[in-house]
Amino acid sequence: MAFRPAAMFNSLRVWLLSMPLTTRIVLSFLTLAYPISTAVGCLNPSLVLFHFQIHRILTYTFCHANVLHLLFNLISFLSIARRMERDMGSTRFGCIMVLLSNMVALVYLTIAFLSRFIFHESSLFESCVVGFSGVLFALLVVFVYQFSVSEAIVLAGVVPIPSTACPWLLLFLFQFLPNVSFLCHLSGLIVGFAYVHGLLRPFHLSINAVNRIEHFIFIRALSQYNGFVANTENRLPTSTSTAAASSASGGTSASASTPSQVAGASKASGPALSTI
Repeated sequence: MAFRPAAMFNSLRVWLLSMPLTTRIVLSFLTLAYPISTAVGCLNPSLVLFHFQIHRILTYTFCHANVLHLLFNLISFLSIARRMERDMGSTRFGCIMVLLSNMVALVYLTIAFLSRFIFHESSLFESCVVGFSGVLFALLVVFVYQFSVSEAIVLAGVVPIPSTACPWLLLFLFQFLPNVSFLCHLSGLIVGFAYVHGLLRPFHLSINAVNRIEHFIFIRALSQYNGFVANTENRLPTSTSTAAASSASGGTSASASTPSQVAGASKASGPALSTI
């Protein structure tokens, strides 16, 4: 069979255009930012808090240790992002991504600060964290509470587990992988649960606020692109709303597929670099 680059490129283009817009943008940023040096973009608590390199609170999510680390995070992100964006709308999903990313970094920095100045443990404070999976853990919690809180997940086709236990199970399983950053994954879970329990409500955008954002010139231009999902009337997921939905549906369990590959495992390559 002859190799046809044009046909492959067209298939790739069709696949990309089938994604919602914000998912496509994040996927592109993660891919194009791969060459960024981990030394320049990693989340290093010492450099952020003492040298005021605030940019690292954002750039750490776009840095990855190697190609396999990047691919694992991309696949994990796609497994949950497309459905979430189609349900929430492109603008609101983008805002949630920025919020979760920053909050995961802030929680991690807080833990590192406390470990250094209260428990006198400096290794975490001097470590350098890279990768997107801390954010993925937070997204997974939101995903579970939005779409599948009343469902059971059949693990390996045999063992049913509650969907709400999935994030904790993944946190446990990833610790058997080499060089994972347990605390950054845990930070993602903390942020995700804070979100669904309403603790981040002051940062939520109302439907009216999202509508106003979508009327900005730049967003209006983006809305013309294929895949833009206009603001929906769906409520943001909270533990209260999902519990009510579960009660209304009789709390029936069902076998459901879920992002079992959800977080590109955060590995620590050497004493100074942790990849998430």
